[in-house]
Parts: sequence; structure tokens; C-alpha cells
Amino acid sequence: MPHRIDPATRRKVLQASFIGNFVEWFDYAAYGYLAATIGAAFFPEADRATQLLSSFAIFAISFIVRPIGGFIWGYLGDRLGRRAALGWSILIMSGATFLIALIPSYSLIGILAPIALLILRLVQGFSASGEYAGASAFLVEYAPPHRRGIYAAMVPASTATGLLLGSLIAALLTATLSDQQMVDWGWRLPFLLAAPMGLIGRYIRTRLEDSPASVEAILAGEPMPFVAIGVPELVRRESA
Repeated sequence: MPHRIDPATRRKVLQASFIGNFVEWFDYAAYGYLAATIGAAFFPEADRATQLLSSFAIFAISFIVRPIGGFIWGYLGDRLGRRAALGWSILIMSGATFLIALIPSYSLIGILAPIALLILRLVQGFSASGEYAGASAFLVEYAPPHRRGIYAAMVPASTATGLLLGSLIAALLTATLSDQQMVDWGWRLPFLLAAPMGLIGRYIRTRLEDSPASVEAILAGEPMPFVAIGVPELVRRESA
């Protein structure tokens, strides 16, 4: 039996799913475009090539934990509900991003500075892996049957928007600040934005409930994918 979901709730779901994935990819864009500056800030004693390679190495390492995080967040979403998983993932992800901006400089704590950066990037990668797939499932579960494709398209749209804004802010900072200002404090500014954006996303998600179909699936112990995509009852029974 189809569930009645009012348009206002669906709009909140779209907003909540958009902002979480947006924050994730905004961070990746900002880090990627400011990699040379971040390398100079955290590896000042190395030559420029080594600084850049070290910065990108930390950037790449964060992707290693994403498959692990994806399985864990996906499991939590299936067992506890999408809202709980997405609410915690955006809180941890935006918190780690914000803390990157607060890492003391290399001149203050030495090698501990790049170690702290590495740890926070790993936390980011782990928590961010729950965003893309989790938000897609959340949107599809709430979408009208004839508009599931366009609802799910909100996730890659938020990805592109985050990458665009991250690149624009990086370009603006690079154009307006000196090289020394960028190394001293300018690179931190985009990461500071993660806190308010993450809190907004968290707030929106706490105002939502899991979709009626997913709640029924959790209570009945049914496999969540069938609920999400609306596979006919006959196929559901045959797969049991």
C-alpha cells in the first residue's frame, strides 16, 4: 500500500541529502586546489615537489578507508535507519573538517601537525563514505514512484555544486591573499566553513523521520533494497 508523504517533508529530505554530500565534496575540492599551500604549511622543511606529493599522499590515503566506512554506514543505515546513520556521518565528517582548520602549525608542534592532519583525513574519509550511498537510498525511499530518478540525481548534483564552490573559494583566496598569508592562515578558511554547514545539515536531518517504507522494513526484518526501489511483492517473496 503506498504511503502518503507531504511535499514539505520531501523538500526537507532533498535539502538534508543535498547539504551533507555538498559539505563532503566542498572539502575535497578545497583540499585538492590548496594542496600546494597545505603542503608548504605542514611540510615546510621539504622542497616544493615533496611538499606537494606529501599533501596529495594524505589526500589519497583518506580514500583507503572509504570502502570500510561504506560497509559500516550502510549496515547501520539498514539496521538503525537512514536518518540516524546520515545524522552521525555528517556530524563526524564536518567536525573532522573543522578540526583540520585548527591544527597548530608545524612550527609549534613539529611532526605532530602532519600526523594530526592524516588522522583527521582518515576520519573524514570514513564518515564521508556514508553520505553518498546513504543519501541516495534516503532520497529514493521518500521519492514518488514516478520520480525516483530525479530525486536520486540530487546527490551527484550536490557533488558538482560542492566541487564548484570549493574551487571558487580556493581561487578567490589565492587571488586576494599573498603566498605567505595563504600558508599562515588563508588555507584554513574553507575548512572553517564546514562547522556551520554541518550543523545546518545535522539540524535538518534531526527534524526528519525515516521513510514509512523503511520503518516497516526494519520492524519486519525485510531487506531494505526491496523497499527502496519498490520491487514487486512476488519478487520479494521469491528472494526470501
